[in-house]
Amino acid sequence: PGEEHWHGAAPDRFMEHLALWEGTGDDTPETRWAEAVTEAQYGGARQKR
Repeated sequence: PGEEHWHGAAPDRFMEHLALWEGTGDDTPETRWAEAVTEAQYGGARQKR
């Protein structure tokens, strides 16, 4: 919880993600989405981290 992470893919690779969790039972948002990835970023060169 509270850790920013991402699940990536590439134009020539398949990616599937399935997540299951118990809700909090109230109206508290359970997911905080990060910034959107642009087409240029998605199709750009990979960078080593």
